[in-house]
Amino acid sequence: MSAEPTALYRLYDAGGDLLYIGITDCPERRFKQHRNTKPWWPKVSRKTTEWHPTRRRALAEEAAAVVAETPVYNVQYNPAAPVPVSPHQPPTDMPQDRVVALREVASTFPAHIGDAILRAGFEGFIRTAFHAPAAREAA
Repeated sequence: MSAEPTALYRLYDAGGDLLYIGITDCPERRFKQHRNTKPWWPKVSRKTTEWHPTRRRALAEEAAAVVAETPVYNVQYNPAAPVPVSPHQPPTDMPQDRVVALREVASTFPAHIGDAILRAGFEGFIRTAFHAPAAREAA
């Protein structure tokens, strides 16, 4: 673990809802990475940053903050996050026609790629169902 100062950051939407908590040694670089890879990034309207003397300390603070504050898009440490899925077990509330379609597509690829396709499809369904009530309440 690095003894280098590390930032703990929080990202909020326009309504003040906490979207994500993370750590980095370079906030602007990390925010650019999020901007380029996270579909939720356009919702970010406010950022806070607090510096810790070591990465180890920032990691501990991040874990505690995610547990306590349950940001919408954090999965690790988040007790409100959906349970990780298996590529072999679809979510119980996923429509059967979607399960069949995913399995048909996955079956056309080598097993490790097919499993990745199934996992991504099942996780996408869970995340959409998990975040949809919050989106409806915000509207």
